[in-house]
Amino acid sequence: MLTAQIAKPAASSTATSRKLRPAPKRPQPDLAKETLSVAEAARLLDQEEWILRSLCRHGSIPSHEVNGERYITLSDFTAYRRRRQARFDHWDRSPALKALDEVTDALIKQGLYWEAPPEAMAQSSGDR
Repeated sequence: MLTAQIAKPAASSTATSRKLRPAPKRPQPDLAKETLSVAEAARLLDQEEWILRSLCRHGSIPSHEVNGERYITLSDFTAYRRRRQARFDHWDRSPALKALDEVTDALIKQGLYWEAPPEAMAQSSGDR
């Protein structure tokens, strides 16, 4: 006659011997060593790549060249992005820009100012 036996877990079962350990922390990135290519930086900034290449070439953004491709360290990229954003913020608060907006609005109301549709702007930029 067959009898079913229930197996007892071993004393050193993997389920009971494992203790929860915190996951190892990812080391902090070395900002001096981690770099972005100029193409990646341009994509992140939504900026034309040739502008960044020119800024790197003339020393406005520190960079180094490897196999014909320019690379920017993350710390230099972050510093450039902050300076760039500060410039945009300054321009947004500029009284001259606000006055220009008021003049443009007045010209639009009088029918003397016409904004070209995006299609026309794309065609004119392709003609250059």
